[in-house]
Amino acid sequence: MSTKYVNVDRQTPMLLPPDVREWVADNELAHFVLEAVEATNLAGARVNVRGTGDAQYPPGLMLALLIYNYATGTFSSRAMERAGYDSMAVRYLCANHHPDHDTIAKFRRENGLLVRAAFVRVLEMAREVGLLKLGTVSVDGTKIAAAAAKRRSLRRGQLEAEMARLQGEVDELLAERESAGRDEPTVNPSDPDSTITPTAQGPFIQGYTAQAAVSAEGPTLIVGAHVVPDPHDREQLQATVAAIPAEVGRPQRVLADTGYDHPDQIETLRQGGITVYCPPQNLSPQPPQHRYRRPGWIVRWQRQAELDQPAVQKLYRRRAASSEPAFHVSKRLLGFARFSLRGLKKVNLEWDLVALAYNCRKIAPLWA
Repeated sequence: MSTKYVNVDRQTPMLLPPDVREWVADNELAHFVLEAVEATNLAGARVNVRGTGDAQYPPGLMLALLIYNYATGTFSSRAMERAGYDSMAVRYLCANHHPDHDTIAKFRRENGLLVRAAFVRVLEMAREVGLLKLGTVSVDGTKIAAAAAKRRSLRRGQLEAEMARLQGEVDELLAERESAGRDEPTVNPSDPDSTITPTAQGPFIQGYTAQAAVSAEGPTLIVGAHVVPDPHDREQLQATVAAIPAEVGRPQRVLADTGYDHPDQIETLRQGGITVYCPPQNLSPQPPQHRYRRPGWIVRWQRQAELDQPAVQKLYRRRAASSEPAFHVSKRLLGFARFSLRGLKKVNLEWDLVALAYNCRKIAPLWA
């Protein structure tokens, strides 16, 4: 009995469907990305207003291209250019046009406001259909490498040797680092805003700390995002909560790990009507004797006593279950381990784009 094989004929021309939509599955992420972009106000897009030169790609096309590629783990502008030929979903989003990598990179660099507008609009869409509940959020930070090599970071003596080549830039950078109170400042010429920072895994990287506020009720959506060069989280509690767009509201409760224990910031949020559950740092196993107690210690023990309540413990367990998966998907599943852009302003733009892409991935399967 002979074995049967499918006939493989590469010589006969294939008659492809005239409508590229027929090549994209109904549940493909591209459909939600396109719907989100069409719902976004594109008035803030940076385009060539003079209308000179070749015809421009519409902002909606370029934005959809960026979101889809980031949501599927493609971050290089050259890889995005290739996807315009290799991916049927990207062909669909681009209506069979093929923006080159320079065009893609330029649009990404210049359109932080547009990315932010889309980020807000997607959250509004989720709220409108009941997928976003902002009662409780968790905040956390993760280290992400900069688009710069650690070995390029120079100490003061090395910087002085480079003065002839980098005179003006080095003077400014040294002044900034010295004003921050560093005894032996380092500067990376590739990305001066980045810093050498430790990671949870142990090794130091040249990079940034990406902060995120994540909804702890319903789908774990990133509702606030920003990036700082500071390797520590302690000063970032208020800023991370403030990164939540006003259009989607303010949370009632914030869950944070002990690294965010900043009494003044916790109290400021409390006075603004937001309860913060954050374990105090360096709290002794037993409360000190009354005569040794200070007002600050009393407040910290009151916070710990509140955290020890069974109902609060149950609520606090949502912290790791909400924020950690968001970082896991972004860094491990999608592979976003390094920024493509340089400078604090631009890496903030890119982190917004990552958060937007992550939210689209989470919402698309639930979208009616």
